Order: sequence, then structure tokens, then C-alpha cells
Amino acid sequence: MIQRIQSVYLLIGSILLGILHFIPFGKGNAIGDSLLTDAVFDINDGNILLIPVSLAALAMLISIFLFKNRAAQKLGVIVSLFTLGICIGAGGATYFKNSELLSSANNFSLGIGAALPFLSLILGIFAMGAIGKDEKIVKSM
Repeated sequence: MIQRIQSVYLLIGSILLGILHFIPFGKGNAIGDSLLTDAVFDINDGNILLIPVSLAALAMLISIFLFKNRAAQKLGVIVSLFTLGICIGAGGATYFKNSELLSSANNFSLGIGAALPFLSLILGIFAMGAIGKDEKIVKSM
């Protein structure tokens, strides 16, 4: 199960998305607005970020155990990539919608959490490529 490279990619991607529950996208000064009341911009600031990140992590984790059925594994990876796209889009929209709030005047700075969805997306794409290579090997036999 973990001996396949796509399983390693999916495991690392789901771990990175799990880490997002503890690491914020960025930090700034606490302000009275709903986004930075706790001085951090993270996935807990709204369901628009929390749900796609959780679904993508779960889809990647489930896809690891679908190693015997490559079509189902591909579908799980596609679902996780789609939800990661929603997460990245929603995070970017939230960031740019509140750009005056998240400005340097409030000492806001992006952290490592902002890169984790992109890294998971890249790992998901690598997993899709590895699943495709496995399919080619099986078809050639």
C-alpha cells in the first residue's frame, strides 16, 4: 500500500493538509473585523476554507487505500485536486477581498501555511502521474 510512490505522495499531501488545521496562512495585528479578530488568518476563519481542506485531506487519505483499484484511486485524487482548487481559490479571494485589512499597516505577513495547499496540489498531480505510469505498466503486461 505505501510501497507505491503515489501512496507516498498522497500521504505527504494529506499530512500537509492536516497540518493546516494548526498552522495559519498568515498573522497580523488583532482587529475588530471578523477575519483577524484572533490576529491570524487560518482555515478556521470560515467554512469556505475549512470544508475544502478537510475534504481534500480525506480524499487523499482514502485514495491511498484504493491502490488495488486504480480507477477509483484516480477519482479520489481528482476529487482532492478539485477541492484543493476550491480551497486555493477561496483563500485567494478572501485574501484579496480583505487586502486593505491584510495590509502591511496591520503588520500582516503570510506564513508557511499559505504554501501548504499548493504543495499538496503539486503532490496530487505527481500522484496522478504515478497512477498513470502504473496503468501503462499493467496494460503492457
